[in-house]
Amino acid sequence: MNNKRFFLVFLFYLFCDSLKPQDFILTADTTPVHSADSIIIRPKRPWKAALETVGFNLALGTFDRYVLKGDYAQISFSSIKKNFQTGFVWDNDKFATNMFGHPYEGGIYFSAARTNGLNFYESMPYALGGSLMWEFCMETDPPAINDLITTTVGGFSLGETTGQSENPVAVTDLVV
Repeated sequence: MNNKRFFLVFLFYLFCDSLKPQDFILTADTTPVHSADSIIIRPKRPWKAALETVGFNLALGTFDRYVLKGDYAQISFSSIKKNFQTGFVWDNDKFATNMFGHPYEGGIYFSAARTNGLNFYESMPYALGGSLMWEFCMETDPPAINDLITTTVGGFSLGETTGQSENPVAVTDLVV
């Protein structure tokens, strides 16, 4: 059941990845080439990145609740309140969940920020924020500190390494 979820999340991510707008046009208000940490210059859209992160969590939570019918996904306001009251615990998820699933989802949060023009360091809070939202608001299980760590750290590690290959452009091709 868990492998099916990760496969479907993977397919969802690939589908969403193909829907990106082509906004690689340099304008006067973009970051100069010499000060960017990427050779692809995009306008900074932090609110759009936050909306994509929240939207992904809501879509995945809806899928888990109504399609997979997972017990952990039957959230309510009382379960969210309980999660905030309980605080962090250490969970015993399977190795594949903790070491593949959580970093993969964190990579999606991180990539939402990177593809919206934010640099590496500006994108890190999106992996943390997406993970915090999921842990506290999107499941009935108490929030797990090990999930938060693997989603955040694994997310920006995986997100940065997988995002380096998208639409490479030579620096010499850019006109400022």
